[in-house]
Amino acid sequence: IYFSSESSIRELVSQQIQQAADKIWPSLTSAEQEELSLEQQQHTQLLKNTLNTAKSHRARLEQGADSWRDYTQTLERVKAVIARTRFTDEPVTTLAGLQFNIQKITHALNDIQNQQFELDLLNERGQEMLSLADAANHKNIEAQLAECNAEWRELVSGLEGRRDALEALSKHWEELEARWSHTESRLTAIEERSKLVDTVVRSKQHIRDTIKVLD
Repeated sequence: IYFSSESSIRELVSQQIQQAADKIWPSLTSAEQEELSLEQQQHTQLLKNTLNTAKSHRARLEQGADSWRDYTQTLERVKAVIARTRFTDEPVTTLAGLQFNIQKITHALNDIQNQQFELDLLNERGQEMLSLADAANHKNIEAQLAECNAEWRELVSGLEGRRDALEALSKHWEELEARWSHTESRLTAIEERSKLVDTVVRSKQHIRDTIKVLD
């Protein structure tokens, strides 16, 4: 409202008051004319100073509003990154399923690490807002920053822990499958050799020869 009336205020001072002064000017003494002229100059300068101060204050308010908008938008982006990176591992019954879960976690870690700049930007803009905020908002902003940073650290730490645990399990699983495959191969070979064994015992030497075949 104030700034929309600036032109009418200037018109009041520069034109309407001047016109009123011009009307009474001839009836004034020299001393009164000098006094009126001085007062008019003082009021004109006061108006100019007031308008300049108001403009400066408006600029600061607009800057503060822009900073607050940037801060809240960055805060929402950080929260979105945290939300989409939270997930539970799928139950698995195969090594391939386990490795798929590891890939999901690795992808999530890469994603959140690539978005680290958003958290850095939030902290930077948060510090800027803290320098402008009153006591109540100062406390709220501090709490928001602390919560986001804590959630981010816990999320990264949790993902790294899950990845390491699943990678260790995957390695153990691979070793077990390799041993099982080796055992199956040996059993198959023994089974094939046993088909060639003459089950009728004829002598001790025949028994020894049969054992050698099975070994």
